[in-house]
Amino acid sequence: MLSEYRLAHNKRFAVAAQDAQPAWRKAPSDHTKLLDLCALHYVRKVSKNNTLRIHGRVIDIPKRHDSVYATYAGKDVVVKHLPSGDYRVFYGEECIAWATGSRPKPSTGSNRNNDKEETS
Repeated sequence: MLSEYRLAHNKRFAVAAQDAQPAWRKAPSDHTKLLDLCALHYVRKVSKNNTLRIHGRVIDIPKRHDSVYATYAGKDVVVKHLPSGDYRVFYGEECIAWATGSRPKPSTGSNRNNDKEETS
């Protein structure tokens, strides 16, 4: 009965795709690009003491020696939490800091905007 209904339903409501080409793309062969695609990305503002907080930890950002500005204080940076658990901190395209960490925990969706780790 279900197969008969499905045939009738599809005949009545089916719409052909405008573009029949598959939407998936081949994964990049460059290892770093693949890690970047799989990382969780977070935007953070660097504190006055040149650190940032993420997931209950503090990442220290080394001072800049080759620029007019000595620190990244007040700047927005992107923190990438890699599948390995490591953190990479980017200002634009430049990786300015990194830290080792634990693997990302699966999101339950109930506490998405809260960065504090759960203590059990």
